[in-house]
Amino acid sequence: DEVVTASIGAATSDATVSVVDAPVFPNLVLAEVYYNHTGTDDQFEWVKIYNGTGAAVNLAGYSIGYGGTDYTYGTLDLAGTINPGECFVVGGPMGNIDSGFPAGPMFDQAMDFNPDLQNSGATADGVALFDVPGAMVGVATVPIDAVIYGTDNLSGLIDETGMVGLVDVGNAPAAQSIRLQGDGTWAIEPSPAPLACVPFP
Repeated sequence: DEVVTASIGAATSDATVSVVDAPVFPNLVLAEVYYNHTGTDDQFEWVKIYNGTGAAVNLAGYSIGYGGTDYTYGTLDLAGTINPGECFVVGGPMGNIDSGFPAGPMFDQAMDFNPDLQNSGATADGVALFDVPGAMVGVATVPIDAVIYGTDNLSGLIDETGMVGLVDVGNAPAAQSIRLQGDGTWAIEPSPAPLACVPFP
């Protein structure tokens, strides 16, 4: 943050200017996942995607896959456009203060994850982003990004390298999310923020 001062004669005015360094990625990345709602998870889950590519991306042909044994447990086809430096939130269609929507649900793509995203535990689960439609996602399909959460990746979920991935983060308690940090690591977030994108607060 820097303070800029303008003056004309004896009159002056100050303004604080904030500069945010938005990283550039070769692909879209998963930025935040909310999978464990208070009470029932159904229709409250969501996934946030960040576009750091430097260009608008049409999501036609992209999909999210998720599960425990592999990413074919559930898939969801994406639709819409993400402008550069912006985020896209898919899920719901319900939302409340616990899921990060104090004023009610606001989704870029309102779509129920059916079946629900997996709540993890001793055996890790994962969410992956693919640049193919959901119908083309198979056990060996390599995602463009993935997050693996829980204790141990006993199912051998792969990540964007095409190899069995390391666990990125533990299992989030109810009404908390898992969020990508500025250094590329993942952390459990006590205050889910589906509508914030700076680029992934």
